[in-house]
Amino acid sequence: MRRAGLHTRAWDCQPYDRISPSPRTAARRAGALHRLAHWDAKRDGTLIVIATVSGVLQRVAPRAVMQTAGISARQGGVVEVERLTAYFAANGYTRTATVSERGDFAVRGGVIDVFPASAEEPVRLDFFGDTLESVRAFGVETQRTTRQLKGVEFTPVSEVLIDEAAISRFRSGFLKRFGGAVSGDPVYDSVSAGARPQGAEHWLPLFHDGDGRRVRPVRHPGKPDPGSER
Repeated sequence: MRRAGLHTRAWDCQPYDRISPSPRTAARRAGALHRLAHWDAKRDGTLIVIATVSGVLQRVAPRAVMQTAGISARQGGVVEVERLTAYFAANGYTRTATVSERGDFAVRGGVIDVFPASAEEPVRLDFFGDTLESVRAFGVETQRTTRQLKGVEFTPVSEVLIDEAAISRFRSGFLKRFGGAVSGDPVYDSVSAGARPQGAEHWLPLFHDGDGRRVRPVRHPGKPDPGSER
């Protein structure tokens, strides 16, 4: 039987701090959850998830959200540059001058540099119009090409997805919990303006339908559900 391992990290900050987890930690966790959401035991074999207690107890985005939050691009294919950059903005990527960490992206004319959540190296996308002419991995320190790729898959670098629907859910949930006297709250005002403020991840359930989920054991075929005995 095939087996694979997956490390689900906890955030490296305290609950309800006005700071976000580090980009590296947030990207690795979101990438792991995206992979977990797509895992099929019958098709892919056994997946062993390694996590700390806090990593398991922490609320996560709904599985359906993480399943549909990926996007891919292949050499020779047509990719709308505006749609791609909008995807990066909505899924936690940060626009920078130079790409150095997971979740960074930079746009220079028809060239987009981006460091995907699950990749070991950033990639350089070279466009002619909306046609992707080449995909190249490159080194962070040298910024030079290390290898040619046929394509690349992008996954979220944050469990907080900022789009119009998520902003509306956040505003409604925030007002329901704290009443109408929220003017001047930096998180509420920033999210209302479509920005991603520091510490937004701690309000994760407000961005999604429901109150957030936790990673839970999945019943193995032929074995009792771990929760059925409780």
